[in-house]
Amino acid sequence: MVDMEHNLYTLDAAEAAKSLGYSIATLIDKLSSFDYGSIPALTEREEGDTKKWVSIRSKYPFTIAVIMDRNSNDIAGYWSFVPLDEKTFKRIKDGTVIDGDIAIENIPELKSGSRCYMYITMIFLKKEYRHTGAVNAIYHSFAKIISEFAENDIFFHEVATNAYTKEGESVALHLGMSFVIRSAERGKIYSAKTQSILASKYLKAEKKLIEAYFRYA
Repeated sequence: MVDMEHNLYTLDAAEAAKSLGYSIATLIDKLSSFDYGSIPALTEREEGDTKKWVSIRSKYPFTIAVIMDRNSNDIAGYWSFVPLDEKTFKRIKDGTVIDGDIAIENIPELKSGSRCYMYITMIFLKKEYRHTGAVNAIYHSFAKIISEFAENDIFFHEVATNAYTKEGESVALHLGMSFVIRSAERGKIYSAKTQSILASKYLKAEKKLIEAYFRYA
Protein backbone atom coordinates (compact mmCIF):
# COMPACT_ATOMS: atom_id res chain seq x y z
CA MET A 1 0.00 0.00 0.00
CA VAL A 2 1.69 3.22 -1.19
CA ASP A 3 0.84 6.88 -0.70
CA MET A 4 2.63 10.11 -1.57
CA GLU A 5 4.98 10.03 1.41
CA HIS A 6 5.33 6.42 2.47
CA ASN A 7 5.98 3.05 0.92
CA LEU A 8 3.97 0.79 3.20
CA TYR A 9 3.69 -2.95 3.45
CA THR A 10 2.44 -5.47 6.01
CA LEU A 11 4.27 -8.25 7.84
CA ASP A 12 3.09 -10.78 10.40
CA ALA A 13 4.78 -11.02 13.80
CA ALA A 14 7.45 -13.53 12.73
CA GLU A 15 8.24 -11.65 9.52
CA ALA A 16 8.38 -8.27 11.27
CA ALA A 17 10.65 -9.57 14.01
CA LYS A 18 13.04 -11.01 11.43
CA SER A 19 13.00 -7.84 9.33
CA LEU A 20 13.80 -5.66 12.34
CA GLY A 21 16.37 -8.05 13.82
CA TYR A 22 14.16 -8.64 16.84
CA SER A 23 13.04 -11.69 18.74
CA ILE A 24 9.27 -12.13 19.06
CA ALA A 25 9.61 -11.04 22.69
CA THR A 26 11.39 -7.82 21.68
CA LEU A 27 8.74 -7.11 19.06
CA ILE A 28 5.96 -7.62 21.62
CA ASP A 29 7.73 -5.25 24.01
CA LYS A 30 8.05 -2.68 21.22
CA LEU A 31 4.37 -2.91 20.29
CA SER A 32 3.38 -2.81 23.96
CA SER A 33 5.31 0.44 24.34
CA PHE A 34 3.07 1.92 21.63
CA ASP A 35 0.00 0.74 23.55
CA TYR A 36 1.18 2.36 26.78
CA GLY A 37 2.01 5.56 24.92
CA SER A 38 -1.37 5.84 23.20
CA ILE A 39 -3.81 4.71 25.93
CA PRO A 40 -3.78 6.94 29.03
CA ALA A 41 -2.96 5.13 32.28
CA LEU A 42 -2.98 1.69 30.65
CA THR A 43 -2.20 -0.88 33.33
CA GLU A 44 -0.13 -4.06 33.14
CA ARG A 45 -3.26 -6.03 34.01
CA GLU A 46 -5.11 -4.50 31.04
CA GLU A 47 -2.19 -5.00 28.66
CA GLY A 48 -1.44 -8.54 29.78
CA ASP A 49 1.73 -10.39 30.66
CA THR A 50 4.44 -10.19 27.97
CA LYS A 51 5.46 -13.82 28.44
CA LYS A 52 1.88 -14.96 27.83
CA TRP A 53 1.51 -12.82 24.71
CA VAL A 54 4.85 -14.06 23.37
CA SER A 55 3.60 -17.64 23.64
CA ILE A 56 0.39 -16.71 21.77
CA ARG A 57 2.03 -14.63 19.04
CA SER A 58 4.85 -17.15 18.55
CA LYS A 59 2.35 -19.95 17.93
CA TYR A 60 0.00 -17.74 15.90
CA PRO A 61 2.22 -15.06 14.25
CA PHE A 62 -0.56 -14.19 11.79
CA THR A 63 -2.50 -12.60 14.67
CA ILE A 64 -0.34 -9.48 14.41
CA ALA A 65 -0.18 -7.36 11.27
CA VAL A 66 2.69 -4.87 11.44
CA ILE A 67 2.50 -1.94 9.02
CA MET A 68 6.05 -1.18 7.90
CA ASP A 69 7.42 1.92 6.18
CA ARG A 70 9.92 0.74 3.58
CA ASN A 71 11.49 4.21 3.33
CA SER A 72 12.50 4.26 7.00
CA ASN A 73 12.49 0.50 7.63
CA ASP A 74 10.45 1.24 10.73
CA ILE A 75 7.04 0.44 12.16
CA ALA A 76 4.21 2.77 11.13
CA GLY A 77 1.62 0.93 13.20
CA TYR A 78 -0.01 -2.41 13.75
CA TRP A 79 -3.20 -4.22 14.55
CA SER A 80 -3.65 -7.51 16.38
CA PHE A 81 -6.33 -10.03 17.22
CA VAL A 82 -6.94 -13.42 18.76
CA PRO A 83 -9.30 -16.15 17.54
CA LEU A 84 -11.49 -17.17 20.47
CA ASP A 85 -13.83 -19.92 21.53
CA GLU A 86 -17.49 -19.13 22.07
CA LYS A 87 -17.36 -19.13 25.88
CA THR A 88 -14.55 -16.56 26.07
CA PHE A 89 -16.10 -14.40 23.36
CA LYS A 90 -19.42 -14.28 25.21
CA ARG A 91 -17.61 -13.13 28.35
CA ILE A 92 -15.94 -10.37 26.35
CA LYS A 93 -19.36 -9.23 25.11
CA ASP A 94 -20.56 -9.33 28.71
CA GLY A 95 -17.74 -6.91 29.56
CA THR A 96 -16.17 -9.28 32.09
CA VAL A 97 -12.93 -10.18 30.25
CA ILE A 98 -10.06 -7.82 29.42
CA ASP A 99 -7.03 -8.44 27.22
CA GLY A 100 -4.86 -9.42 30.16
CA ASP A 101 -7.24 -12.29 30.97
CA ILE A 102 -6.86 -13.97 27.59
CA ALA A 103 -4.73 -17.12 27.53
CA ILE A 104 -3.60 -19.50 24.83
CA GLU A 105 -6.14 -22.02 26.16
CA ASN A 106 -8.94 -19.72 24.95
CA ILE A 107 -7.86 -20.09 21.32
CA PRO A 108 -9.64 -22.95 19.54
CA GLU A 109 -7.95 -25.34 17.14
CA LEU A 110 -7.71 -23.67 13.74
CA LYS A 111 -8.22 -26.20 10.97
CA SER A 112 -10.41 -26.59 7.89
CA GLY A 113 -14.02 -26.47 9.00
CA SER A 114 -13.31 -24.41 12.13
CA ARG A 115 -15.88 -21.84 13.23
CA CYS A 116 -14.76 -19.34 15.86
CA TYR A 117 -14.77 -15.69 16.90
CA MET A 118 -12.34 -12.80 16.48
CA TYR A 119 -11.36 -10.33 19.17
CA ILE A 120 -9.34 -7.33 17.99
CA THR A 121 -6.86 -6.56 20.77
CA MET A 122 -5.27 -3.40 19.35
CA ILE A 123 -5.22 -1.02 16.40
CA PHE A 124 -2.42 1.53 16.52
CA LEU A 125 -0.85 4.05 14.16
CA LYS A 126 1.88 6.54 14.95
CA LYS A 127 0.58 10.12 14.77
CA GLU A 128 2.46 10.95 11.59
CA TYR A 129 0.74 8.07 9.76
CA ARG A 130 -2.85 8.64 10.88
CA HIS A 131 -3.87 10.57 7.76
CA THR A 132 -1.87 8.53 5.25
CA GLY A 133 -2.18 5.27 3.36
CA ALA A 134 -1.41 3.45 6.62
CA VAL A 135 -5.10 3.63 7.51
CA ASN A 136 -6.03 1.83 4.30
CA ALA A 137 -3.17 -0.60 4.84
CA ILE A 138 -4.78 -1.70 8.11
CA TYR A 139 -8.18 -2.17 6.51
CA HIS A 140 -6.62 -4.00 3.56
CA SER A 141 -4.65 -6.37 5.80
CA PHE A 142 -7.79 -7.09 7.84
CA ALA A 143 -9.70 -8.15 4.72
CA LYS A 144 -6.69 -10.14 3.50
CA ILE A 145 -6.41 -12.13 6.75
CA ILE A 146 -10.16 -12.87 6.79
CA SER A 147 -9.88 -13.99 3.16
CA GLU A 148 -6.95 -16.30 3.85
CA PHE A 149 -8.88 -17.98 6.65
CA ALA A 150 -11.97 -18.35 4.45
CA GLU A 151 -9.88 -19.98 1.71
CA ASN A 152 -8.99 -22.62 4.31
CA ASP A 153 -12.66 -23.00 5.33
CA ILE A 154 -12.15 -21.18 8.64
CA PHE A 155 -14.85 -18.62 9.37
CA PHE A 156 -15.40 -16.12 12.17
CA HIS A 157 -19.00 -15.84 13.38
CA GLU A 158 -18.46 -12.39 14.86
CA VAL A 159 -15.80 -9.77 15.61
CA ALA A 160 -15.50 -7.65 18.76
CA THR A 161 -13.14 -5.13 20.26
CA ASN A 162 -12.78 -3.05 23.42
CA ALA A 163 -12.40 0.62 22.53
CA TYR A 164 -10.42 2.50 25.17
CA THR A 165 -10.27 5.81 23.29
CA LYS A 166 -12.40 7.99 21.00
CA GLU A 167 -10.13 6.95 18.12
CA GLY A 168 -10.82 3.31 18.93
CA GLU A 169 -14.56 3.94 18.94
CA SER A 170 -14.28 5.65 15.55
CA VAL A 171 -12.47 2.68 14.00
CA ALA A 172 -15.05 0.27 15.44
CA LEU A 173 -17.85 2.30 13.90
CA HIS A 174 -16.04 2.52 10.56
CA LEU A 175 -15.86 -1.27 10.59
CA GLY A 176 -19.62 -1.45 11.02
CA MET A 177 -19.58 -2.45 14.68
CA SER A 178 -22.21 -1.42 17.21
CA PHE A 179 -21.84 -0.60 20.89
CA VAL A 180 -22.60 -3.59 23.12
CA ILE A 181 -21.72 -2.76 26.72
CA ARG A 182 -19.26 -0.89 28.90
CA SER A 183 -16.46 -3.10 30.16
CA ALA A 184 -16.66 -3.84 33.87
CA GLU A 185 -13.12 -2.41 34.16
CA ARG A 186 -12.54 0.09 31.33
CA GLY A 187 -13.51 0.70 27.74
CA LYS A 188 -16.54 0.10 25.54
CA ILE A 189 -17.24 -3.22 23.84
CA TYR A 190 -18.25 -3.09 20.17
CA SER A 191 -19.10 -6.00 17.91
CA ALA A 192 -20.64 -7.05 14.59
CA LYS A 193 -21.21 -10.13 12.52
CA THR A 194 -18.22 -10.63 10.24
CA GLN A 195 -20.27 -10.37 7.05
CA SER A 196 -21.46 -6.93 8.16
CA ILE A 197 -17.88 -5.80 8.71
CA LEU A 198 -16.84 -7.06 5.29
CA ALA A 199 -19.58 -4.93 3.76
CA SER A 200 -18.05 -1.76 5.23
CA LYS A 201 -17.06 0.75 2.54
CA TYR A 202 -13.79 1.32 4.37
CA LEU A 203 -12.74 -2.31 4.13
CA LYS A 204 -13.31 -2.69 0.38
CA ALA A 205 -13.41 -6.48 0.72
CA GLU A 206 -13.53 -8.50 -2.47
CA LYS A 207 -16.98 -9.49 -3.67
CA LYS A 208 -16.16 -13.20 -3.59
CA LEU A 209 -15.18 -12.96 0.11
CA ILE A 210 -18.41 -11.15 1.01
CA GLU A 211 -20.40 -13.74 -0.92
CA ALA A 212 -18.53 -16.59 0.81
CA TYR A 213 -19.49 -15.16 4.18
CA PHE A 214 -23.13 -14.70 3.26
CA ARG A 215 -23.25 -18.30 2.03
CA TYR A 216 -21.62 -19.45 5.26
CA ALA A 217 -24.03 -17.38 7.38
